[in-house]
Amino acid sequence: QTTGFIRKQGQNTDQIEHWKGDEIWHSINRKKDIQNGVLCGKKGKIKRLQIQSNIPGIPPTEQYNFENDTNYFITYRPELHVIEIESNGKEQRRYLIGHLYENMTGETGISLNKKIDKTFNTGDRMQILYTSEKPDSSGKSLIQRPAQVMEYEITKTFNELGTEQANYRTWLFDIKSGTRERLGDNLISIFEDGIMLGNQLIVGDSSLKCHLRVIPENVEAFPHPLFPILEIYGPSIESAWIESDTLNGIPIQTNSYWTSLYSGRINWIPEFPVIWRDNGESVRGQMIFFSKSGRVVGTPYQMKENPETHIREISLQDSELQLSIFSSENQSVILSVFNASGEQIPLENSKLDLKKGLTENGRKISGIQAGSEYVVKLNSSTKKAELIQEYRIVSRSNP
Repeated sequence: QTTGFIRKQGQNTDQIEHWKGDEIWHSINRKKDIQNGVLCGKKGKIKRLQIQSNIPGIPPTEQYNFENDTNYFITYRPELHVIEIESNGKEQRRYLIGHLYENMTGETGISLNKKIDKTFNTGDRMQILYTSEKPDSSGKSLIQRPAQVMEYEITKTFNELGTEQANYRTWLFDIKSGTRERLGDNLISIFEDGIMLGNQLIVGDSSLKCHLRVIPENVEAFPHPLFPILEIYGPSIESAWIESDTLNGIPIQTNSYWTSLYSGRINWIPEFPVIWRDNGESVRGQMIFFSKSGRVVGTPYQMKENPETHIREISLQDSELQLSIFSSENQSVILSVFNASGEQIPLENSKLDLKKGLTENGRKISGIQAGSEYVVKLNSSTKKAELIQEYRIVSRSNP
């Protein structure tokens, strides 16, 4: 379970001690909220944060970090007696606990008890709420703030050369700015023995087991990537388990995975196998709404009306910038676009005349490259040219 060195360890109910060779790597007294100890070979004043579990009977996860340097930390799972995450300020690694979950729950973590639902209809929709977490001023509890919502909607179903397929559109709701961004359109291909999402993420379904496989970008998607079904492409699943939750009193089963390719959980539900991920650190995604074939679970997120002038919707697809701008009054604004190096992208006409309410604007922009980040700015056209809004967006190319 270690990388690069052999580590001996001694853990009991009160003490965590790890060594790297002959050097103390971690030395922490679990009974103390504040103490002088060792994290990742570094000595200092350490604070303890307890993170409550939403699973009945499971004790809080304990996080230990330096008071003045939160880049150094570990999270400890008392019920498993393992360190789950370790960060030494330069890199972060996660201990693999899938087999321990298997021993506790009796679930293999790889076999799924539900078959994949391969039926899709136009209008099927799912929303994932991402919440950021950080310690409060006391360091004893977490402050949770909604950060953004991702929405996936089936926009079209069709048959291509005998293969059932569906397009799904992805939107991002930025809760703080009140802007909805169209992230793009993707393709679901439905085979007899599985489902392919784009050409990288695959949910395979054999007569024996259901598997999730993550395919790196440098692996060709064809010939048929689901054959043979049990062959593993690229990084394998390192741990997997089933999470059960309720949404408006209705039970929901989420299949969760860790792989060596991503730092956070990979999640999907058998009824709507669109993948969502945590970021592996302080942002976690949770399904809040699901609608399929007339079955509705949860309440869809609706962006609150922002009375100030701002970009309500934005899209940068195939070098075309689409904007829906809300204005609190009739006014003129200056639109500008910058690349990641801060260089301004030339526009034929940068001045926009806004009417009170919504104004739609679309234009092709030369010099835009798919996959690159750009900054879109709205400034007042007055002499002061005050900044109204700045929005960072990644250019995308759709199939």
